[in-house]
Amino acid sequence: CGGERAVRRARIALVIDRLAGRAGGAERVLIRTANALAGRGHLVEIITHERPRDPPPWPLAPGVMLTRLRPARPVWPRPLDRLRGPLERQGHRLPGLERLAWASRHAAFWRRLARYLDAARPDAAAAFLPPAITALGLATARLRARGVVIPALASTHNAPEQDYANPERWGPGPLDRARRL
Repeated sequence: CGGERAVRRARIALVIDRLAGRAGGAERVLIRTANALAGRGHLVEIITHERPRDPPPWPLAPGVMLTRLRPARPVWPRPLDRLRGPLERQGHRLPGLERLAWASRHAAFWRRLARYLDAARPDAAAAFLPPAITALGLATARLRARGVVIPALASTHNAPEQDYANPERWGPGPLDRARRL
């Protein structure tokens, strides 16, 4: 009874869409958080949805794992994105095409994330920036529907009205803004 309590080592997943080649504030905060948590004895894993190429912009502390969920080479190109761009510039809005285009760009991330979290079963997960927040929200909702509960946190690094209401930020379409919200 020396006054110290034993701290349980938590398994913590920190999720961000892209990390390599980016050196912004959110990326710095994510790495500093991961390093500090690992320094306190927690098992920390950074999960991204990028191809394994470049290292992160800052060094990771010993024990911080980096997992990239995207394959080294693209599985298939996004033909819907090529079609959607010219149609949007001409002012056409096709809700069905918008849903397909959104899925083409984002569904792989949250589905891969759901499968990975289901296998890894971290004690908690925190997402950094809207693309990862959306992916983590959809992934944990899918797992929760199957009885798997992983507490999830959202970490925003901008004025919320910029990340969630501004059509010029992130995805410009109303579907993308609705999913972020």
